Amino acid sequence: MMNSVSKNQIEEIYRFSNKFNNITFLDDNVIVLNDSFYNEIPDEHYQPLFEYLNQYDIIVFAYSEHWHSVRIKDMVSELIDLGKYVIFSNFTFGYEYYLRKFINSERLIYRPIEYSLLAAYQSSSLKNKVIDSNFRKIKLLKYFTYNRGAHKDYVIQLLKDNNQLNSSMNLITYHNFDANGSIPRTLDDLHTHNPMYSKWEHLQFIKNNKIDMKFLSTYQKIINSENFNIQNQTQQRENLMYAHAKSMFNIISEAHSPINSDDTNVFHYTASITSKTIFPILMENVFHITPKNEIFEKALTNLGFKLYFDSDKDFFTNLNTEYYYSKNTQSILKHNKKLLLDIVESLPGNYSEKWLYSIIDSIPVSYTYN
Repeated sequence: MMNSVSKNQIEEIYRFSNKFNNITFLDDNVIVLNDSFYNEIPDEHYQPLFEYLNQYDIIVFAYSEHWHSVRIKDMVSELIDLGKYVIFSNFTFGYEYYLRKFINSERLIYRPIEYSLLAAYQSSSLKNKVIDSNFRKIKLLKYFTYNRGAHKDYVIQLLKDNNQLNSSMNLITYHNFDANGSIPRTLDDLHTHNPMYSKWEHLQFIKNNKIDMKFLSTYQKIINSENFNIQNQTQQRENLMYAHAKSMFNIISEAHSPINSDDTNVFHYTASITSKTIFPILMENVFHITPKNEIFEKALTNLGFKLYFDSDKDFFTNLNTEYYYSKNTQSILKHNKKLLLDIVESLPGNYSEKWLYSIIDSIPVSYTYN
């Protein structure tokens, strides 16, 4: 075993991001990193981190929400070249497509997307929930967002341009959240406090889509049911459940942010299966995926889900009760809901541990669980 970097030192390395605060060691051959690597690894940390991980035969990146790291891709490639096994046990499935564009190896192992569906279903708290069958669909469109992001700004701009922001038939919430409580939130302010607004890809996306950042700097819209401490996850999920239950249409944007069209760029691959996908399917919402993300759409259709619209224009043309209650639409809604339940009910409940341990068990490396 190499001794050039201690466990204490590696924990210090992880502190370059607030996300890095929990490392679980299984034994001398397996390490599980319970962090997201949201930011790039600074140059001064790359080599010590690589040397540290090189002490292990199996390296697991687990439970990550976002992956935008080119350096992790480079590190994974180096580790695999040295004969290591690298496992990703997270729900950001788009990053797998990015990795496999550069790495062709059976030693790179990624959790199947079906398990991401199950994880999202369980985290949504919808399991064993009973919705009143007489709960009426009284609202047309639902779109809630909390934190800022260029892809979310795109949706609000889209709703504004199509005269949907202030319709009494819609449930629209745009917290425009800032931990410091400062309004207006100018692009300079976002650039300082939000790493996503400091990337040229995101700035180019804003420019190309003519997003009115001056308007959005002061715009907030919070309906009464969303005017609570949103950090209360139980309350948040309950409110989301009923918001979806009484809405016909829903926009999915937070599960993905296709900021770049270049398939060699990591920002082309941001796509995740989360509860933002689960809620509209189970609550029988006609969902629209925007900004358009072919990776996300293909992942759903490959599983058997059926989509509704080919474009934003197609969506707004059909944003009406006649479309929702049409025989074809109702058939698709029922198909998607049944398919989702069939998938999650076919998988073991403790999905993460069972899948991860079964994968590690299949690798020809001697180890023991703690």
